[in-house]
Amino acid sequence: MKEKFLLKHLFLIVPLMLFLHSCKKDNVPEVTKDQNSTQSLVDIAKSSLEKQSVGGRPMISSLKSIGLTPDWSKVKTRINSKNKTVLAIPLERTINSVSELNVIVTNGIPNEVIKKYTVSEDNTILLEFYSLQGKLLKTGRYNPATKKFFESKISPVKLGLYEGET
Repeated sequence: MKEKFLLKHLFLIVPLMLFLHSCKKDNVPEVTKDQNSTQSLVDIAKSSLEKQSVGGRPMISSLKSIGLTPDWSKVKTRINSKNKTVLAIPLERTINSVSELNVIVTNGIPNEVIKKYTVSEDNTILLEFYSLQGKLLKTGRYNPATKKFFESKISPVKLGLYEGET
């Protein structure tokens, strides 16, 4: 009698456990066809920096000449507000500032910008965005306490990363 009871429950529990196990989904992120892997995005960014030039020199050499050397071993990916993957490649770090190369690849074409963060004495952060050619695109102050960005007007004087460029 106990044996029949045990077998009956065993035949009910085992299929139930198998069913529950088969329904379990792993938390593996899916990669859609239009998303590239991080390594392929890094390869596209490296290739782009080799092809572009400033003053007849490859962009990578121009960046290195002003102390901005990409650290390809510490590349991070982020998702921006438009749901695009952004590569953040560290360039330079000092006591008060951090510079990074941000790359968004759209349809195989990389769009690069250099982002520089400088912490002020009042704990606000000065954000500067430069094109790869060194032109200041956008600047402003970010207040971490209020989480607000206040864009500054760019002065008519041409500001650039590269010395000797007008």
